[in-house]
Amino acid sequence: MQKILAWKNSPTTQKEPNTGCIPTGYEFLLKMAGIQNVNYGSFQDDFDLNKRLNDPSAANFRSVADEIKNKYPFIHFEINSFGKNEGQKKVDKIIELIENNQPVLISINITSFSDKQGWHIMPVIGIIDDKIRLIKNIDDNGNPDLVEILFSKIVEIHEAYPGGKDIAYLHN
Repeated sequence: MQKILAWKNSPTTQKEPNTGCIPTGYEFLLKMAGIQNVNYGSFQDDFDLNKRLNDPSAANFRSVADEIKNKYPFIHFEINSFGKNEGQKKVDKIIELIENNQPVLISINITSFSDKQGWHIMPVIGIIDDKIRLIKNIDDNGNPDLVEILFSKIVEIHEAYPGGKDIAYLHN
């Protein structure tokens, strides 16, 4: 199977590389959906809870989605959580969403594709055979850094690490 979403008209550069991946991802999803009446000029600053609250644990998919809904009541993000031994179920949901032209954000331990430690929130923009395609980041010139990770590696990471159990997507 191969399914790549039309995302190139929605490039979103992360303003704050150390704290802003969740609001950047949400901004990307909103732009892909063509959502209007949102202040995209300040969006990442408004919803970068880690930076705004000076608390490195303030932001997660739910807390940022709730803040967005408070300011923009017409926006609703779905968050699905997958527990231990549900890594394949998470991959199946991601595939289902992409097959239905629904981009999705995932949190993934970056040691699988980087020499760094930690987590990164990235949009899934496609499925290619037995891999998901993600946008790692987009530089200031709009050039994407894409990553492809095997489904089996996503399951392995899900089961091996304590975080990264949620996915988020825009409710239609």
